[in-house]
Amino acid sequence: MAKAQLRLLTPLWTGDATKEARHVEGTGIVGSLRWWYEALIRGMGGQACSPVEDPCNLNLKEFTKLEQRGCRHADTGLCLSCERVALGDSGLCPACQLFGSTGWAKTFHLMIEDTTRRGYPPTGKDKVHAERPNAQGKKPAYFFPPGRVGFLSLNVLLRHPADEDTGRLLCGLLEFIRRNAALGAKTGLGYGLFDWENKPEELPDATWFATEVSRRAKMEPETEPQKGTNRWPDLREMFFTTIKLPSLWRPEDFVNFKYDLRGVFREGEAIEQLIPDGRKRQTLRHFLLGTIKEKLNQATKIKMAVSPKRDTLKVWGWVPKDSADKINREVVVQLIRQQIEKEGTITQWREFDSPRDTISKHITDPQQFLQSLMEE
Repeated sequence: MAKAQLRLLTPLWTGDATKEARHVEGTGIVGSLRWWYEALIRGMGGQACSPVEDPCNLNLKEFTKLEQRGCRHADTGLCLSCERVALGDSGLCPACQLFGSTGWAKTFHLMIEDTTRRGYPPTGKDKVHAERPNAQGKKPAYFFPPGRVGFLSLNVLLRHPADEDTGRLLCGLLEFIRRNAALGAKTGLGYGLFDWENKPEELPDATWFATEVSRRAKMEPETEPQKGTNRWPDLREMFFTTIKLPSLWRPEDFVNFKYDLRGVFREGEAIEQLIPDGRKRQTLRHFLLGTIKEKLNQATKIKMAVSPKRDTLKVWGWVPKDSADKINREVVVQLIRQQIEKEGTITQWREFDSPRDTISKHITDPQQFLQSLMEE
């Protein structure tokens, strides 16, 4: 069993059926872990389905046949490694092999010791208005419901007691999220930052984690980042940045930043030269920064959070290389970076194979890039 003890720096949001965060929902934690694991698997060149849009379909008859045939590493059935190969041959991507799919249960059970309480993020409480009026002369509002703050213990019970790698892999996923992003939902509003209260004994080093994710990804055929309408997150198309703020941010400063970032893709010389058509600019803006005004809501692809001390801003996001409208990704990311630079000093910018990266300008090996994201 692997155990991780988390100290929540900003509230964790895992809403239940009432759309409130009355306690921590295990499904929300597992969903967040799976989302990032899929992005890492794709980033290593592997295939990972979208369990909502295009889920895997296990060929149970084929898997049963392979299981009955057995392998030379086990007296009966399949060893864990050969079982993963058989699952891949039977239609399950690496993410479904770990987190489950129809006909296949996830390889672990998550138990939660919840000692959290209600609390608000430093980005705001209830409703906060931006100080910039929109085209209708109104100041847009952002809503910050109470999440869960305090301490959280996650206990990972393994389906196969000998499967030590799964416990280490899940702890590594938590470490990746701790370093580079945030856990749970509402991460575009400053929720989900955490630190270790006690580091897990199973916490892997950067080399093992990057190697293991890459190994599991490459059990599937090598792929390029996806193109067309089925655009799913890929580590090779993400950025992660930290900004030192010149002064302590108020909630209004956070929502002003969100509003101004949307404005970059609404109007202005740079975006109008890139996309003269106003409707296409709106499509890009809604794709990148989300919308609830369309028939199908879109979540923002650019996430952000302010540290509890309100002196540091953390921003990360996904901008695909091949969008539906063939928009130049380099220009889009540069526009985002320029707006971020107006808020403070960029102390770190991480991006795969990019001159913007502040650690190593052109890491062209995905495994090496992932390892670097896990190192001090």
